[in-house]
Amino acid sequence: MPETTHPEQGHSAPSPAHEVRDVQPRSAVIFFVSLGVLIILALVGMWALFDYLEAQEAKVQPPPPPVTIERPLPPEPRLQVTPETDLERLRAREEAVLHSYGWVNKEAGVVRIPIDRAMDLILQRGLPARSSSDAGPSSGAGERKSRSAN
Repeated sequence: MPETTHPEQGHSAPSPAHEVRDVQPRSAVIFFVSLGVLIILALVGMWALFDYLEAQEAKVQPPPPPVTIERPLPPEPRLQVTPETDLERLRAREEAVLHSYGWVNKEAGVVRIPIDRAMDLILQRGLPARSSSDAGPSSGAGERKSRSAN
């Protein structure tokens, strides 16, 4: 351990390797009690402030409407609440359209028939054939041009 010489005393003494003074317990207790009191006061102050602001907000805002009033729909796009049920309903409507008779355009005489019936009619009547004017050189030339362009 290094020794230091004190000029007043004239002899050498070992130098301390630690704090010479300790913390006074009374000061530490006073500090922590004061800190606790300040924290409690801050919490009570915030609680009182929130109660006051909540009362002010209640005065300004009208009460919410009762649940029985129908609200208008929100703007698009709307989120689906039950997508599985919506998909089942959509598929049921599509199946009903595909497998039933109905008018597509009554004035033009266009009707909708079930798929099975349409397939039976095609088997009986055959597919419509192109006339010779439809299968002329212009359609073949277009195919050759598109092939050569690739």
